[in-house]
Parts: sequence; C-alpha cells; structure tokens
Amino acid sequence: SAFIYYGDASLVKKLGLKPEWKHPLRGGGLDGVLCKYELY
Repeated sequence: SAFIYYGDASLVKKLGLKPEWKHPLRGGGLDGVLCKYELY
C-alpha cells in the first residue's frame, strides 16, 4: 500500500491511478487530501 498526501485535490486525477479511498485533511491551515493506493 502507498499513502500519498496531495495539497491540491485536483492532482489526484493527474497521477493516473484510482485511489482505494480518499480522506480530506486539514492541517496547519492547509487543505488537502490523503489517498490510499494498493500496489501489487
């Protein structure tokens, strides 16, 4: 598994992989998205 934090939610689609799940995060005044990808 790989977990990737994106500071801009629009970047999730640019990776070209579908995340298993996405969770919006706000930390230190920054809005972002944490995504989990299954890697085989």
